Amino acid sequence: MTKWEYTTCTPGELAARGEQGWELVTVIVQDGQAVCYLKRPLPSLSERITLEQRRAYVGGEPAR
Repeated sequence: MTKWEYTTCTPGELAARGEQGWELVTVIVQDGQAVCYLKRPLPSLSERITLEQRRAYVGGEPAR
């Protein structure tokens, strides 16, 4: 079973989030502002370890 992580962003951030592997789920207007809800699969244990090692040496969040 796939496990997901979720986040929100503004419409202006969608392209960058898509490059990071996020998928748009829905858009809701709150107080006149659009809020985008996104999801992406959680990395497996081996992927998480590799990502953590990369961050330790390179920094930042690599695209998946």
